[in-house]
Amino acid sequence: MPDIAEHISKAKDRLANHNVLHVRELIRYLPENRFQLFHLVPLLLHFNDPRLPGWVDHPLACCGVYRLEETGFWATGLDLLEIDAEDLGRPLLPRPCILGLYLMGSIGTLGQGADSDFDYWVLVDESMKSSIQHRLLRQKLGAVERWAEDEYGQPCRFYVLTPSDLRANRFTDARDRGFGLGMGTILKEEFYRTFLFLCGKIPIWALAGDSLPYAEIVSAMDESEDLRSLYVDLGDLETVDRREISTATLWQAYKAATHPAKALIKACFIAGLPGPGSPLPCHLARKGFGGPSEDTGSDPYGLLLSSALDFAEKSGDVTLLEDMRQAVFLKVCDCPDTGLPLSGSPKEAFLRDLTAAWNWASALSLQLAAYSRWPERQRILFERHVAQTIARLSTKLSKDFRPEPDRMRLENLMRRELGWMHRHGPDAIPLASATLRQKAREMSFIVGRSPSGGWAVFTRIGRDFDPAFLSPGPLACLAWIARNDLIRPGRSLEFSLTSKEVSLARSLAGTFPRIRETLGSDENSGRGGVRVVVLLGPEVCEFVLRYGRWFWARGLLRVEPGRNTGALARDILEAQPEVGRKFDAGSDPVIKVRALPGFADPAMAPALASTLNVALADQDHTGYAGPDGPNQPEPSFLDLW
Repeated sequence: MPDIAEHISKAKDRLANHNVLHVRELIRYLPENRFQLFHLVPLLLHFNDPRLPGWVDHPLACCGVYRLEETGFWATGLDLLEIDAEDLGRPLLPRPCILGLYLMGSIGTLGQGADSDFDYWVLVDESMKSSIQHRLLRQKLGAVERWAEDEYGQPCRFYVLTPSDLRANRFTDARDRGFGLGMGTILKEEFYRTFLFLCGKIPIWALAGDSLPYAEIVSAMDESEDLRSLYVDLGDLETVDRREISTATLWQAYKAATHPAKALIKACFIAGLPGPGSPLPCHLARKGFGGPSEDTGSDPYGLLLSSALDFAEKSGDVTLLEDMRQAVFLKVCDCPDTGLPLSGSPKEAFLRDLTAAWNWASALSLQLAAYSRWPERQRILFERHVAQTIARLSTKLSKDFRPEPDRMRLENLMRRELGWMHRHGPDAIPLASATLRQKAREMSFIVGRSPSGGWAVFTRIGRDFDPAFLSPGPLACLAWIARNDLIRPGRSLEFSLTSKEVSLARSLAGTFPRIRETLGSDENSGRGGVRVVVLLGPEVCEFVLRYGRWFWARGLLRVEPGRNTGALARDILEAQPEVGRKFDAGSDPVIKVRALPGFADPAMAPALASTLNVALADQDHTGYAGPDGPNQPEPSFLDLW
């Protein structure tokens, strides 16, 4: 026991040093206000007080983080809150609900970017699995997530797990990390490779190694109450389940829609995970605990990048290798909103060494660093190429590893839906690029006639315009905007109208129920605020028949049979009878129409506003904006078409 105790003590010190180094990297790339959030979250989970975010009004509200008072989060968090701990009282439950709190993912590594989430893994007692406290804890965590997003613009995600869940590689709470796809050992490798210990119990995996096997530490814990009070058994990981690899790789094709470079890197990393008998990347990361402060070789994300590059190089596929090199460069440059790394940072040194080894010309590096300023069409082609590359890789892996029938059926379903996601052609509403969707809050969107004919959605940042989407008519442009969820608070959407189009809009007013302009704070605004639909142009009948179901699912369209609906409403109801049946579940949509100076006949605007029962917008504005649509899950395109 003395030898084990000494080994554990040294391993704990190495883990502490590892934590310090990675918190330093977290600080390097994180804005100051978000670093304050990093200090506040553990305290908000510890207390349940009406003065604090995350309060749950219930006598059994779950709170309390084990041994939080012994960490730096305690004093720093209280200072930031400017409140005394005695004023907050103590958690009412006999013991803290949360046994351990850990951050995982790219935070504090080479992969940290401006859009990196705070992914918290919340370890709770086994007794909470199906109790009311579990539900109340989720309620509290959800409130903290919303507060962090609203106040700091920082996405936070909490994944609630028990020790037995982790020992059995059950990650049923990790929905956006492949929920239901059977990727338990691959997720566990990521957790062990990237976790940042915040407070509570330390996973004994971090203490194990060649000189002290995992099983011996577990045996020592069984005999020592002191060890059980400090450490927790979350299960060892010797190798990954090879049956998970093709599915986990294909999952990255989905993720390419939001993070294309990262998705390709992770797909190649997963495909290259070693088999039994070889150390996993998480084992290499553990050996580097407490290593040199600037050693990117043991950085969790540095290991991922080097492993992915190694797989691409050994594949013998020259195109894949070049794609991977570009993806690594883009990821370190914070793709999809790219920019060169900070001068003097580990990221800059890492890229400098890589590009020198690849013999890249500086012009190529500068071109890739400007990815977020590429024309929209080029970005879409790149992202589509990435998704296709990953799908092909997954197909090859399926042949190599031969998944069981249930997993094969799941993969076939995923491939079909990927086809719908990325389909293109005259009848498709395509995805915008990840960069455009991420930067939409900084943009204005103008729908108008394209110089080359037809219509276009132009994006505008400052004085720069880019035709992001082309269509024969204006209504498909609106469908593209809705498809990509670009109508949000503070965003500007402008339509250029002719008097003929305004007249056509008037003739369609009878198709819709009585509506009025509504602000987000109005009690009649529904769950999500203002919904914006503009019906203009000679293509409207064809458009509604083709895309009406999409607008209905988004809460943007409502059709009611009645005395003034006319032939268009009848056609819609005959083509899509479920529209008429299901509308009673939602609130009325809102139509806002603005006549823009120079684009419309101002004389028509009052008549149009009167017909549509909306207040006419002030003429000295150049656009209108509408908050989010209804707060409902994103519908699958398999269901919508």
